[in-house]
Amino acid sequence: MTTSHRSRESPPRQPVLLLIVLLLLLGVAAFFLLGRKGDRKAIDTAEVPPAATGMHAGRVGEPERPELPAVPAEQSPATALPPQPPPSPPQDLPDAPGTTPEKRDRCLEAGKAIAAMYDYLDGQPYIREYRLPSGIAGELPALFGRLLATPPEVSLAGGDPLATARAMVHLFQVLGPTDIGLLQSLLTKETGRLEFDLDNLYAWHLQPPSCPDPTLTVSPRQAYEYAAFFLATPAGNAYLARRDGRLNLLARYYCLRIVDLANDLAINRYGIDIMKYATPLRKEIEQSATLQFQAEYLRILDGFATKYPQPATAMP
Repeated sequence: MTTSHRSRESPPRQPVLLLIVLLLLLGVAAFFLLGRKGDRKAIDTAEVPPAATGMHAGRVGEPERPELPAVPAEQSPATALPPQPPPSPPQDLPDAPGTTPEKRDRCLEAGKAIAAMYDYLDGQPYIREYRLPSGIAGELPALFGRLLATPPEVSLAGGDPLATARAMVHLFQVLGPTDIGLLQSLLTKETGRLEFDLDNLYAWHLQPPSCPDPTLTVSPRQAYEYAAFFLATPAGNAYLARRDGRLNLLARYYCLRIVDLANDLAINRYGIDIMKYATPLRKEIEQSATLQFQAEYLRILDGFATKYPQPATAMP
């Protein structure tokens, strides 16, 4: 009888264990992936590297893009890397089906800018400390290839809490601390050129038709999984919430562009409503004083409002 009495009064243990596991996973994710927001460098436009100070006119209706020539750097014997072959020039590769002369010109422009970006980064002391065997031009495509091959678990708000916990540690599980450290270094030390580089990388890999690239192929389906993760899941929101203001805005902006592309291709399998996220983002971008291409971002977001009209609300 005594045993039966204690059995009735003891609280169930399974929910308690579930909560403990969830808290431990969230703690690991916060420690390894997010870091302390105070450790992030504040955006300082005065720290724009010399390679990002020139400007030239872009295509009609697009923002001007700074020219980024390669920045030579002296390497000490302790950190010198063997010379690396330059990325294959885009004109040596066949065009994708449907490529227009304008798109081909944009591919050439983006390809040159990305090659200059690699040259510039390989000359930076903090990059040389990683002693990358194939340089940054070989490391970054391999890194992103691993991410694309292992998409995150997209658990929308209100979904499985354990799935959210697993998603919180996704990047660490796929990349490991060294690659995550490299990405964090790039994001904190290269804030001055971030918008320019993202613009060229998006045009090269995702803006249809994508440019030919022998090192990394990014399919819209793969990119969509990460866009959905960052836009519409608690774990993705937590990642972005710990980034500095400008990176947060840019990440959400490009995620929306990818979801828009997914709509065009009928692959928006999570049914993400673009305007749910585009409307508040537009207000934040409009109020931002740190964005070089602010007018272009607003133009694209205004286009979404036209493309995805919202039903009028009934007057009370």
